[in-house]
Amino acid sequence: MTKSFYKSYTEKGPIEDDYQGLTQYPAVYQILGKKNLPPIPQIAQKLIAACSAGEVNMQEVNDLVKWDPALCFEIMDMVHSGAYQEAKPARTVEQAVDLIGSDIIKDLVGYLSINTVFDTRMDNGPFDQMIFWRHSLKCALLAQSMSKEMHYGYSEEAFLAGLLHDIGKLILLKKFPDKYRKLLYNNPMAADLILKEDQTLGIDHCKTAAWLIEQWADHSFMADAILYHHHPLERVVNASPLVKILYIANILASTEEKENETVFQAAKKLFEPKEYPLDKCLADAEIRLQEICHFLGLDESQPEYSKGYTRFGNVGDGVFFEEARDTALVASVFPTIYQAESRSELLKAIRQCLQIMLGVTDIMFFLYNSDEKALIGHRIEAGDPSAMFETLS
Repeated sequence: MTKSFYKSYTEKGPIEDDYQGLTQYPAVYQILGKKNLPPIPQIAQKLIAACSAGEVNMQEVNDLVKWDPALCFEIMDMVHSGAYQEAKPARTVEQAVDLIGSDIIKDLVGYLSINTVFDTRMDNGPFDQMIFWRHSLKCALLAQSMSKEMHYGYSEEAFLAGLLHDIGKLILLKKFPDKYRKLLYNNPMAADLILKEDQTLGIDHCKTAAWLIEQWADHSFMADAILYHHHPLERVVNASPLVKILYIANILASTEEKENETVFQAAKKLFEPKEYPLDKCLADAEIRLQEICHFLGLDESQPEYSKGYTRFGNVGDGVFFEEARDTALVASVFPTIYQAESRSELLKAIRQCLQIMLGVTDIMFFLYNSDEKALIGHRIEAGDPSAMFETLS
């Protein structure tokens, strides 16, 4: 379904509105570039500490990554790049974390955190990062709990779908900050926002996330579930179980307690003739969410809980801060390169750093040959996608 969207969208060509480069490059192409999505500061801090420990607690690393939509998306997107194509597909966060390793995760978190602080285009505006985070995580916990009650065999997939269902908002906000902030401010209702997103950018946040996740090509229904999570109820009655689970989980995660009964009635239409204890799923998800908040030191009664994107405000000369940011970024990834003990390890480290800093997935190396005075294609290891370039100079 998302492929047909991509085909029809690219055939339409650029939209007419000349804003932030949209006329020159359609939005669907711009969202393919580096994301640099901002992690929750409390999670980033604990994750860096966990990855820096003498004996890394991988269970804690897995949990922290699973609790942050931005980090989770960045890591899952990285492991589905060409650099990891020889490995088995990572269907869960645990598999992705194991594939990348704690050192690279620490570098990635450090880079994303630094980049967020120095990105002066992002401000609190109408977008509240903590509210976004709480809704995404609650939706993930609900989807996971519902999938277990319904004996859906892929509860981790349901969790991931819930966590990433609104990641398209972060991507569009990052890519088109000025225009998207205005859309969020003027269209608080989901239906209105999606319509305006499509009219203004040529793509909405559901399609954005669904199309990017479909590129992972792991034969999952996750892209469909994310694509349809704001559609009318009657459009998903005959959909796959994951689509239905995410649909109800998203509504429950957004609904006031007094309106829950209305959602329960909608769920009966989707899952009839069976009925499931959604009130129990909701209670379990809320308890687990509070436990996570407590672990992270987040207190909803404090003003800091509802603080959006971190920024410095009027920080002065932009050139100076760009140089300071670049220096900090290099410092954050340099140890990985410095510790390489062979040319192969060095090139792997450089590739990983480029993936983190530039958001580039497929990287080919050409090494200088002084005898031939030419750049020669180089393969780092067996199965490397750059093998096809070995004869190119």
